[in-house]
Amino acid sequence: MGLLADTIEVDAALSLFAEQVDVWQVMGDSYAASGVGQPADMLARLGYLEGAAQLYGAVNLVDPEMAATLSPAIVTIRDTMGRNAFAAAYETGARLSPQAAGQLAHQLVAQARTEHVDNNT
Repeated sequence: MGLLADTIEVDAALSLFAEQVDVWQVMGDSYAASGVGQPADMLARLGYLEGAAQLYGAVNLVDPEMAATLSPAIVTIRDTMGRNAFAAAYETGARLSPQAAGQLAHQLVAQARTEHVDNNT
């Protein structure tokens, strides 16, 4: 959890992730989508499990159980939320367009910045 060591690192990571989401929104392809996993992982570690599951659903073209085989982070999110809650959030994300998923990611990043950076400075 070195990335979460201090507020400056969290803020820098959230800024970088916002840029990755911008690229994904514009490009809308699987190559750009691969960079959305990092923001989803960090958002999950910060406690935004449902949003992270939705983002994973938006970028993965497989069912929720198959997605869990792709990343240990997805397994952790699924196990923490419970299989049914994870599947519901993941499937909600799968129905989002890249633009809508990008908006969700930006909302979550802004919320994380407010709750984990702005309140600590």
